[in-house]
Amino acid sequence: MACFVENVNNRTVASATRGVLRRFGWVFLVCMLGISALWADDACRVSPDVLEIHKVDFVYDGDTVRLSNGDRVRLIGIDTTERGYDRGPSEPFAEEATEALKSIIAAHGGKVGLVDGVESHDRFGRRLAYLHTPEGDSIEAELLRQGLAMAVYIAPNTDRAACFQAVEAEARARGLGIWSLDLFEPGIPTVNGIPDEVEGAGIVYGKVVSVGESQRNIWINLEGRVALRLDKHEGDLLEGRNPDDLVGQTLRARGWIIENRNQYQDWMISITSPYSIEYLDE
Repeated sequence: MACFVENVNNRTVASATRGVLRRFGWVFLVCMLGISALWADDACRVSPDVLEIHKVDFVYDGDTVRLSNGDRVRLIGIDTTERGYDRGPSEPFAEEATEALKSIIAAHGGKVGLVDGVESHDRFGRRLAYLHTPEGDSIEAELLRQGLAMAVYIAPNTDRAACFQAVEAEARARGLGIWSLDLFEPGIPTVNGIPDEVEGAGIVYGKVVSVGESQRNIWINLEGRVALRLDKHEGDLLEGRNPDDLVGQTLRARGWIIENRNQYQDWMISITSPYSIEYLDE
């Protein structure tokens, strides 16, 4: 089957998915996503020459490992569901993500290649890095491809955003892994707020009820007292849209859901990349 696509880029793949389904059906969509995945593979792969090679000593879960030198590394650009440990049962697909990461590492003799992020450590002291096989293939992209992780876009570590979005879009369209769960697809409806059991990174959707602005941030308030905080220092996160025109529209957003109860909201998601918002009415 031959596919001919002009002027398609990785940034538009996910937002175009619903329209493609309505207009051309699954045959064209699978074709388009296949081409996008090939581009994404090229974009996510790096030369082995740039990699810092290490042995992995322990895999905590699908997005965190410990190196033989003692460094605890948090994979940049993805988030996997949480393992239970002593807190109760694991979340859906958490064990599968852990085992997939272990399998990838084991297949390469326990070795991985690292590329540090622009921001090299998080507030817990963990090293922030992209993980690759020693040959340069992206391990994050492989977990996304299997539907075992969701992409997260946190500045300044967003240089892989386009390729990660494209790989995720393919798994999402096929309903693989986490994308078979309402919690991720379509996400958590904000109309009744955020359930108490939800913690960490997630996807929410709801209507915009108001928009505000401060010197540093734009605040987009969704129904259910969930606020999106857009950092103006990160550029035009709305990609040319007038914030006031968003009132009444339905948005889907992803990021870390933080309980932040005050007179304006009860929960907040900090947005530092345009990839973190989808405009469901467009």
